Amino acid sequence: MTGEGKGPLDGITFGPEGLLPVVVQDHGNGELLMSAYMDRSALELTLETKQAWFWSRSRRKLWHKGEESGNTMRVLSASLDCDRDTLLLQVVPAGPACHTGSDTCFLTEGNVPLLGTVKRFGSCVIDELDDAVQGRKAAPIDDSYTCRLLSAGTERILRKVAEEAGEFIVAAMKAKMRGSDEDLEDAAGEMADLLYHSAVALASVGMSLKDVEKVLAGRRGRPASAEKLAGREKEC
Repeated sequence: MTGEGKGPLDGITFGPEGLLPVVVQDHGNGELLMSAYMDRSALELTLETKQAWFWSRSRRKLWHKGEESGNTMRVLSASLDCDRDTLLLQVVPAGPACHTGSDTCFLTEGNVPLLGTVKRFGSCVIDELDDAVQGRKAAPIDDSYTCRLLSAGTERILRKVAEEAGEFIVAAMKAKMRGSDEDLEDAAGEMADLLYHSAVALASVGMSLKDVEKVLAGRRGRPASAEKLAGREKEC
């Protein structure tokens, strides 16, 4: 059926049960997180609150995503497809999208591949670094620098992070003053070293770069507080 009344929801084609299929995408990395359904009320609540609301077909009730787990989804955009019968939400997730604890419902241990393998389009070299460090922690191997660092303990790793931070500062200052290609490359290399050792430090305390990514994603689009702005102005 078609949405009734006048307004921005006019012309939306809801299905036979009054439901609209929804595809949910991570606004930050493009990952497809989940699919669900909305009735008109869920869609109105989503647009009004900028939080993801769905219609639960099993429980026959409105469902605020994350109402029990805390893994809510802040909605940054909502758009219909060309036939106006499917909705795409781009969101900032506060935690895993799947009830299994996976970031996405499409990459869990229970998935059954029908053809080929799923590629994580949102992945990048930072994700690969994070996965490599976490993998070394979970399954140590001989002759691994990462494993030796982890075995040395958090205090030793943090001293190394401080050392790498100092080296980056020096390299960045040289790049600023001289700006040669070699200086710029050195600064990038020192930042790469700092990022790597920071990833190892996070792993040593039971965290990962994905935890940092979630914090950054949660800050996206949020204006700085007046106190922070005032502080920055004073510093400048």
